Amino acid sequence: MDRREELWDLYSRHRAGMFAYAVSLTRSASLAEDAVHNAIAATANTNGSVRKLKAYVFRAIRNECFKLVAQRERTDTLDDVGSTQYLLFADETTPASRAIGREQAERVRQAVDALPGDQREVVLLRTYSHLKFREIAATLEKPLPTVAAHYRRGLRRLADILEKDDEI
Repeated sequence: MDRREELWDLYSRHRAGMFAYAVSLTRSASLAEDAVHNAIAATANTNGSVRKLKAYVFRAIRNECFKLVAQRERTDTLDDVGSTQYLLFADETTPASRAIGREQAERVRQAVDALPGDQREVVLLRTYSHLKFREIAATLEKPLPTVAAHYRRGLRRLADILEKDDEI
């Protein structure tokens, strides 16, 4: 029996277990399917013999799950993880105040997105991550006066953008 036939036989007998294992690691059916598929494909394309094919495939599934989960975490946006308005207006308790909070949060998000990259990064690190200017300077590897200038210009620009929106 060649590698592909052996692998197909293994997959046919253990696919439910492979999928269940992958779901337990990824907490996602689609990521689990991808992990099993990628692991099987990679195993089919390996050169040389694999002594314990079943253990090898499950280890490959495990590694693939961790890789896919890490990729998902790197690419998740704030909207995928939780709403911007929740972060900005978490203390709003009535439906009306939550609706107003969502509108305001969207306006602020759009205004922040409109800032130039350096200004946006400094404003976000200072305002939402609560880093001190020294910490931001160290994080971005920029001089402290430059960081402070980006912050001042960013706030000024945010105010201008938000004022223009109010005029419309």
